[in-house]
Amino acid sequence: KITLFCADEITVLGEDRGAVLDSLLTEFICDHLPRTRIITLSSDVGNKFEIAGWLQAEPVIGTMPQDIEEFVVFKERKNIVFWNKNGEKQKVNTKKELLEYIIEQNLKKDETTLIFVPARRMAEFIAQKLEAIHKSTVGHANLDSTIKAALSTLEEQTHLVQKLCNLLKSGIAFHHAGLPLEMRQLVEDLLDERKIKTVVCTTTLSHGIDYPVDNVVILISGFEKRWELDRYICVQLKGRAGRPGKSKSKGKVFLVTDQNGATECMEKYVFGKPESIYPETLTKDNLGRLILVKLGEKTNYNVPLREIFDAVLKTLA
Repeated sequence: KITLFCADEITVLGEDRGAVLDSLLTEFICDHLPRTRIITLSSDVGNKFEIAGWLQAEPVIGTMPQDIEEFVVFKERKNIVFWNKNGEKQKVNTKKELLEYIIEQNLKKDETTLIFVPARRMAEFIAQKLEAIHKSTVGHANLDSTIKAALSTLEEQTHLVQKLCNLLKSGIAFHHAGLPLEMRQLVEDLLDERKIKTVVCTTTLSHGIDYPVDNVVILISGFEKRWELDRYICVQLKGRAGRPGKSKSKGKVFLVTDQNGATECMEKYVFGKPESIYPETLTKDNLGRLILVKLGEKTNYNVPLREIFDAVLKTLA
């Protein structure tokens, strides 16, 4: 009886969950069209017309109004260089570390910042490293009662949860999939209310959020190894800044790299075209799941091989 199927953030097709989405959408395409309308939403990808053709859908290409400035940022001796898309370079002479300088400037303007990093441990490490800047600039955030209420919903207060709670009192947090859902929700709520100023996160905060984020920092390199980030995902991350009606003013995006990688960073992430996305539906495990779903549709688990073969052929993969 379903007449409308909405698949938000269809760029998930290119991620770990992509095979499930591919199989599910294929099921609706094969068995429910034209009775069920399918509507999807996506940031820009390289094969948008191919995906539209697979969905038997009409592509509607538009741009969301978003006012952001982009900078590739790197250290050059004692200077921090801010390089914009017009080719202009502003050099700031400072003894502060690059991230510390950016965050301190944002805090002085009472602005919020998301810092995207590739790994959970890195999110925790950088949040702790930036705590001192928050203490000296913002002071103590009066969140004791809010934190206590959130902790009361948990079965267990782990060392990781306690670490987060200590940081929240300084107006900074980390956010990743290793945290309990209740604590992730707490961080999101506090950010939405502007009660915390900085969140260091993995891509868990890249999809489907519409919070008052004034600045986005993406750590391409500078800690451990370089982050081999796809451009279409970078577009998604950048889109968290400068949300209409949410951000204080024009959003700013800082792509942090090293001096040697600055030109490549500018070419790929500021001027480059997004990649095509394809789900990994045809790996052994994902293919097995798809076959089990087809078998489960029949009460006697008796499905002709041809029917399974056709179902696999009709996936985007």
